[in-house]
Amino acid sequence: MSVNLSPYNILKYLLGFTLILSVGNLFSILSKLNSENRILLSLGELFDFNTEANIPTLFSTILILLCSAALYYIYNSMEKDSRNRRCWLILSGVFLFLAIDETASIHERLIPLMRENFELSGYLYYAWIIPYSVLLFILGIIMIPFMYRLPRKIQFLFLLSGILFLSGSLGMEMLGGKQSELMGDKNYTYALYYTIEEFLEMTGMTTFLYALLTYIVQYTAANKLKVNFK
Repeated sequence: MSVNLSPYNILKYLLGFTLILSVGNLFSILSKLNSENRILLSLGELFDFNTEANIPTLFSTILILLCSAALYYIYNSMEKDSRNRRCWLILSGVFLFLAIDETASIHERLIPLMRENFELSGYLYYAWIIPYSVLLFILGIIMIPFMYRLPRKIQFLFLLSGILFLSGSLGMEMLGGKQSELMGDKNYTYALYYTIEEFLEMTGMTTFLYALLTYIVQYTAANKLKVNFK
């Protein structure tokens, strides 16, 4: 029996699993805001997009690690004199850091430090946004020539995945921060914000992985991604 692991099929499977996790998160929200049953609350925590060390966190971490591995594979498959080679390695390192951050919540540890030194509120209530935005801007400037040299289809997929991911990780995080400051985090509006945030992040990362696998299949020595079970 042959299971086709083409980039498009992988995209479908991962998006399908993201939808399943979203349904689990909806159950988590309903149980958290409407029930005091310990069993329901414990089950809900397994799928809660706003809780660490659970199934969505594991899924997101695996997604980011797969992106890092795919980026390193591309780096390793390129000629040593290629202008793009170093950029693939830099991006692989960036995504490895993001995977560690996803698990260890490094960015959240910056919030008290930033608040101690700056009076931050409203959309900047989650103060980690500031240093990460600065680093992202610097990385974006560095990567402009690299993006320009990519095939047009890959450029589009990279930009689409970036827009999706940043709309969640920065855009919805800012809205959620303001809501949390004003009304706390035990309300449906805040739950809506973090649900959209995590969904966009997962969708963006899945789209980015699809772009990388497409690049590997079409522009490196790899011809087909298949796993055969006999």
